[in-house]
Amino acid sequence: AVENMPSSVKLVFIGIDVGKNVLSGKALSTCATARSPCRQAYIDTLGYGQDRPSWDPLTLLYAVKGAAGAHCKEAGIGGRNVLSSAGANYWEPGDSSNQTYLVLEGEDAATAAGNAIDELLCAETPRLRH
Repeated sequence: AVENMPSSVKLVFIGIDVGKNVLSGKALSTCATARSPCRQAYIDTLGYGQDRPSWDPLTLLYAVKGAAGAHCKEAGIGGRNVLSSAGANYWEPGDSSNQTYLVLEGEDAATAAGNAIDELLCAETPRLRH
């Protein structure tokens, strides 16, 4: 699927090495009310007050706030993500693709990114009128 994406579509990957170091979700145990389905899902899955690796939440944080807002920077510019016949993927350097990958930027970037995710998870939402 990735190989068939038009060159006009920018593709940004987050590798296991980045997502496993960004932990989030623990704050939901105390910042959200017991009525919160998001809070309950985290507690049911992980237990009260537990964080989890954050590949998907980090992807969303990047989509909403950009690389700097996710405490990352883009790397591998021009290269491409290649999928082997065994199902593993690796980065192939190059100079003409629309693909990059994210790396954490700064000594405390993993903690800062996790805190930014928790901040969004804990943000109050306006009540909807029915």
